[in-house]
Amino acid sequence: MNEQSNSVALIEFGAIISVIFALASLAYAIFVTLSNRYLKADLRRAEDGLRLAGEVGGIGTWTLDLELEELDWSDQVFALHDRDKGLGSPTLEEALAYYHPQDRNRVGALVDEAIQSGKGFDFLAKLTSEDGAVKTVISRGVCQRDKDGNIGWVFGVIIEASRANAIDTAISDIYGSAGSDDTLHRNAD
Repeated sequence: MNEQSNSVALIEFGAIISVIFALASLAYAIFVTLSNRYLKADLRRAEDGLRLAGEVGGIGTWTLDLELEELDWSDQVFALHDRDKGLGSPTLEEALAYYHPQDRNRVGALVDEAIQSGKGFDFLAKLTSEDGAVKTVISRGVCQRDKDGNIGWVFGVIIEASRANAIDTAISDIYGSAGSDDTLHRNAD
């Protein structure tokens, strides 16, 4: 084989490698697109399931984004507080103001401690809705870390205690169990 043939072979080999890399890149792009589509579908199903569980059980969800300093409430949280959804979610300070004065500082301290420590919390407290109704609620929150390992969000659930008790009683009746002995007013890991 002469030098010119070697050059042609190397050029052809380079072209083949370029085509292989282009096909690999295309295959990867197709994989990412399909993966994203399936992930988005899985996420939609999970969100729909959470929304349905909230509607059926009266469980509200909320998320506090620490970077943006924004609180996001589900429809059930708006309903529990009798707050017009058109007003949007309140600030953290406004949300804490719904709690009874005897509970407000404790609830705020639990949220602050969770943000500092990364540990979750749960509590039983009274709040006063926009309509003036005093409601006893159970809430639990967990911290979620961002990609750098910092606390980025606090995600929580809230339910009116009477509704939670009714659900617990119904479950106990169905399964013949004594219910839950979990204690509230503690930090959860």
